[in-house]
Amino acid sequence: VETGKSSECTPVRVAVRVRPLLPKETLHGHQSCVHVASDSRLLTLGHDHCFSFDVVLDQNANQEELYSTCVESLVHAFFQGFNATVFAYGQTGSGKTYTIGEANIGTEEDQGIIPRSLAEVFKLIDENEARDHTVRVSYLEVYKEEFKDLLEVETANKDIPRHQTPNLQIPLCGLGRLGAHRADGERWGAAEGIHPDQQRPPGSGQRD
Repeated sequence: VETGKSSECTPVRVAVRVRPLLPKETLHGHQSCVHVASDSRLLTLGHDHCFSFDVVLDQNANQEELYSTCVESLVHAFFQGFNATVFAYGQTGSGKTYTIGEANIGTEEDQGIIPRSLAEVFKLIDENEARDHTVRVSYLEVYKEEFKDLLEVETANKDIPRHQTPNLQIPLCGLGRLGAHRADGERWGAAEGIHPDQQRPPGSGQRD
């Protein structure tokens, strides 16, 4: 999938986002141990441990910059028939929930990847009136080898049955798909999609 302004095509891109210090960390005199180079592709840990990534966003990067740099092109490629996957990886408290957009945030500038992607989907649908589109959404949690449907209240606490087919596919039996409409665009991925019983305490390996 073409994932940038250049013609270079790569199957997987890795972006690193540096979380800014929290107020309590600043209060206690903590300092950041990472430095982002001016070309936004090199990150230095400590004094001399340098790492190169496709994209490096420093602590001043906002949600819009992250989305436009790392995700927007994938949404457009999706409309061209490509599959696309975006996932956040990091330790507890590193900002994954905020970045992805699962946190219950009311301000538009703080909206994460999920609500921004859905808004882009409906924008592209509006621009392509010649074709009919139907948008369906699933919300699946994989936690400790258990698969749970977070959009279905009755099954949110039940492990979804699954089996491996001869061609090595693993269909999820009963995973719900709900129709998404324009009015739902900003709500999907917010607190409505996460049942309270599914939220886990810090340090328990939760989706953070």
